[in-house]
Amino acid sequence: MAKDRIDRDEEDLVRLYLTDIGQYVLLTKDDEVRLAKEIE
Repeated sequence: MAKDRIDRDEEDLVRLYLTDIGQYVLLTKDDEVRLAKEIE
């Protein structure tokens, strides 16, 4: 029983994380290159 609850809690945390990061736009290839050049 306790293991089932832990598994569900972990799934909820993963779902929360994926939902949160899904709200951000990914960098385009050009943005990634520009950012890398700025960092160098």
